[in-house]
Formats: sequence, structure tokens, C-alpha cells
Amino acid sequence: MVRIARHTVKCCLLMSAMPKGYLHGPSPPQDLVDEELITVPVSIERLDIFTQFLTPAQCRPRRHRTAETTDLMLQLVAAGRGVSVLPDWLVLEDGADLPIRTVQLGRRGIRKSINLGVRRGEDGVEYIAGFLTLAQEMGDRVVRP
Repeated sequence: MVRIARHTVKCCLLMSAMPKGYLHGPSPPQDLVDEELITVPVSIERLDIFTQFLTPAQCRPRRHRTAETTDLMLQLVAAGRGVSVLPDWLVLEDGADLPIRTVQLGRRGIRKSINLGVRRGEDGVEYIAGFLTLAQEMGDRVVRP
């Protein structure tokens, strides 16, 4: 039986993407109750914006709709059709040419991480150790305090 060592690495900060002209930013969950929230087509129970932000505050958006791709989500946001919550790096890269802006959710934000599995004992192999170090450094750069 192969034993796996798990390494948790920070990967991103979820941000609210909204049209540039919005005067406010949804910082507390209550600011999203008048918005149309655009998400990927998965159940609400699997969406961090609900499980870690809205539901604990007993809030719901005015309307929840889904879009099949992140490109479509960003286009809908840019057109003023709603707001979305996406990883910061995705909005910065894919939304760079669109009239959208990002706002942190809450005072602390919603930070995400990924788990990297490595066969136990192999995390000392040079290229694997280098990858783990690089992943941690990139995560530290991407996830803002």
C-alpha cells in the first residue's frame, strides 16, 4: 500500500467581480442580497460563496443564475447583468480587458487552498521538493493578506 503525504498550499482569494461602475463593493454578505449572483452550475452546497459567506450570515442573493463558462460569467458581469465570485487570479487574467473590478468579500476574504499528494518519502526528491517550494511561494504571492 502506497502512503501519501498531503501538502496544503494556498492558491487564491475568492473575489467578487462586478461592473466597474458599481459605487459599492459587496464587503459584508448583506450587500449581496440585492444582487443577481452568477456562478458555475453546481449545487449551492458546493459553492464557497454560499457555504462560507452568505449562508452563515443568513443571506441570499436576489437571484442566483448559472453560466457554463467563466468567460461567459465575466462577460455578463461586464454587461451589468450581475456579479460573480471567482478566484482573484482568474479575474486578473481573463477579465483584464473587461470593464470589471474586484472587491474582497468581508474583512478577511475567502481564501482557498489545494492539497498536493506526494508518495511518502518522495517529497525529499529534488524536483518534487522544488515543485512544493515553488507552489507554496506562488500561493504566498497570490493570496493577499
